[in-house]
Amino acid sequence: MLQLRWNAPRLTDPVAHFGKAYYHTRVFRLFSHKEENHMSKLLKLSIIMLFALVAVLPTSAQGDLSDEEIALLEKVIAAVQAIDTHDTYMLHSVETSNNGSTIQSGDQIYETAEQETFDGTASIIRGDNKNILTLIHTETSGSDSEGAEYLYTITAEARFVDGVLYVNATREGESTAELDPMPDGWAIIEDLLGWPALDSLQLDDLLEDKEDDVFDYPDILIAATSSVTSETGTDENGNPVERITITLDADGLKYMVQEMSLILEGEEGQSTTTLFNLADDTSTMSSTITLDAEGNAIRRDARTNFIWTAADMTVLNPNVPAGTTLTGFMELTLMTEISGINEPLEPTTVPEM
Repeated sequence: MLQLRWNAPRLTDPVAHFGKAYYHTRVFRLFSHKEENHMSKLLKLSIIMLFALVAVLPTSAQGDLSDEEIALLEKVIAAVQAIDTHDTYMLHSVETSNNGSTIQSGDQIYETAEQETFDGTASIIRGDNKNILTLIHTETSGSDSEGAEYLYTITAEARFVDGVLYVNATREGESTAELDPMPDGWAIIEDLLGWPALDSLQLDDLLEDKEDDVFDYPDILIAATSSVTSETGTDENGNPVERITITLDADGLKYMVQEMSLILEGEEGQSTTTLFNLADDTSTMSSTITLDAEGNAIRRDARTNFIWTAADMTVLNPNVPAGTTLTGFMELTLMTEISGINEPLEPTTVPEM
């Protein structure tokens, strides 16, 4: 399923970020800037070691929605799944994230922080010959545990034509941290994993059709949801709409992470589960999906808040010193709009290189 997190996604609106991009790639940003932080390497090592060393504490499902709430949730699920049937549409997504952490081990303290904004538009033609044009602007700032600071923007255009991804991205700003290299001018990107500097552009969410969205697993979403509400109204143009809000409390949020991690990552996903099980009970996720008169999902407004307070890091890795703790937060907001459903779009072309 093409994630509506652009819309865009990794759900990552919470319901767009229910996918692995949301809670897997973002989780390590809680601890540090991705390009430079020795403490993050220690944490990643701890997580890798976790499955072999400790058992995961299971989180149970909610299972207390009313019949009316389940009906509303099933209505939303059907609307989101129907996005895959649209021949053409336009996406606009604005996302902000704010992450910070303090890891204390005896007299040693490691502090990190990062803020990131994302603003992207995309025109999408689906079918056997998918065609996508995207314009993206991101701004990233923060500091790592060694005191290095960074502030930079990336402005990019990407085109997906005849199965080939073309990207022209420019990074501007200052950094005392070592940053990953950027492609020079228009470049053919055969493997996004080979260009970590482009991670913030979220291109994989647009290009890959795969079942990594919780809406592909309705039973998990229904079991994780703590409440569903609905209200009718009009949009800015006076057209009738229905706004359905899905809320997950801490238990439901942890259950969702647990189940999706195991599906998407197998045994490695159990370490993700354990990390999020350490989060406070005040962690929450909510997403409001707007449906038009035809029942199409046309907008999402989402907010996710994870908090860790003096979490015991020996649960992640019993080899770290006793008393090592993590205090941190991860806040994400997302606004996504989808428009021009099944309206004619001019395909983008191969750029001059």
